[in-house]
Amino acid sequence: MPQRSTTEQLAYRFAYAISLLRGAERISEKDDPAAIAALPVFLLLGFALENVFASFLIANNHRNHADYKTHDLELAMKASKNYQLVLSAEASDFIEKQASLQKNFVFRYPEKMGGPSLPPVKQARILLP
Repeated sequence: MPQRSTTEQLAYRFAYAISLLRGAERISEKDDPAAIAALPVFLLLGFALENVFASFLIANNHRNHADYKTHDLELAMKASKNYQLVLSAEASDFIEKQASLQKNFVFRYPEKMGGPSLPPVKQARILLP
């Protein structure tokens, strides 16, 4: 597969992040215990955050692809802050709480969840416009 241009990568990642974010928003609005128990909100938010950080870093010509081509939200967030990305304390805290679960694929494979506490779904709305 040919390498995409920086502009194409940025557009693709950002559009993907928005669609994931919208999916998480729609699920969380329903307050459906079955949907929440299945963890799709956190899975979608994690992937949305990965792609937002990636598009931000790509837009800033960040050269270390390993900072955003992983599922490590903390690594991507830290790299993004080097380019003056400003996050609220609440958003940073939410990302830090979700980071290890996202990195270890807990939301993709729920059997990996060993009892960590998740922030309430309503708290995730700090990330939703």
